[in-house]
Amino acid sequence: MMPITSLMILLLVLFSQASFAQVKVASKPQAQSSQSSAQTASEQTRDSACDTQPSTEGSTVRKGVTPPAARLQEELSARARAGDAAAAWRAALASYRGECRSPNYSEMAAYVQLAHAAGHACATGAFGLMHARGWGVARDIAQARALLDRSIQAGCARAYFWNWLADEYAPNPKARERARTSLEEGASRSEGHSLNALAVLTEVDGQRSEARKLYLRAADAGNSTARMNLARLARYFSQTTEKLSMSSLQLRATSGEVQAQYQLARRLHQGDGISPDYAQALKWYQLAGSKGYPAAQEMLQLVQARLGSVAPTKTQPLNLAMMSDLAFVDLANDESNKRRGITQPIEDIDPFTSL
Repeated sequence: MMPITSLMILLLVLFSQASFAQVKVASKPQAQSSQSSAQTASEQTRDSACDTQPSTEGSTVRKGVTPPAARLQEELSARARAGDAAAAWRAALASYRGECRSPNYSEMAAYVQLAHAAGHACATGAFGLMHARGWGVARDIAQARALLDRSIQAGCARAYFWNWLADEYAPNPKARERARTSLEEGASRSEGHSLNALAVLTEVDGQRSEARKLYLRAADAGNSTARMNLARLARYFSQTTEKLSMSSLQLRATSGEVQAQYQLARRLHQGDGISPDYAQALKWYQLAGSKGYPAAQEMLQLVQARLGSVAPTKTQPLNLAMMSDLAFVDLANDESNKRRGITQPIEDIDPFTSL
């Protein structure tokens, strides 16, 4: 029979070994838990980004985990079906932008209809634009205009811009005029997209200083495209020299300065600040071209190709219509065209940005 003292020692040893084993076993899950927490935090960061960042590549589906975009969409869908206008509009934008999946215009149309039915002012306008463009619904210009007008009356400022988009390329001049008026009304209400679009049209008309003022207002309204246009115009103005008066230009051209001869030819050809004088323009093109000025030679080649001869004759007088056609043609060798990349206005390509 084992002495009591020996028995107690044996029990103590066994208890110590069991406790040590428990500590070792417990330490392993703790490390795994720490690693799992780090992984979960990383996944949550990705999930959060996935909830807010557009993607057309589709979401990564982890086994046993519902993708965050799907969870968000399920929640929004339920609220939208229950008549929540804001939820339906948010779901529509998620479908349009393809948040964590591919964009789906048909699905967007369904949510836009729910938001419109629930009284969301901008959803009504978006529904109108979709009818105008045939995005997920049948193209119907009459229905588009009715919805856009209703959206404007309900107070959606972006609808002015959408109204312009619906008619900007219409073959009917009255429709285009109506679209321009709508754009101006949106700009008067400091709607960013309307201001940027109006600035683009103003710049295309050659009024860069006025366009810059509109871009500034659009940028103040939060339009990111306008900020890019302002940076582009700043580069343009930094590379633009002060335009010479006609008298100074003629003096330089007469003194034999080849660049002045070409610039004078262009001013006379385009009627820039004066009435066009095609015969005099040809004269100065020829003088500049004879000295090897590339852009002048290029213009003379175009005239030669159209007329068969550069100099007009009694049997073949100057073709005024042809010279008018060539007045604003882009010349590859024209120094001003080296600024082409900073003279092209940038338009908003996403009608639903910042909504």
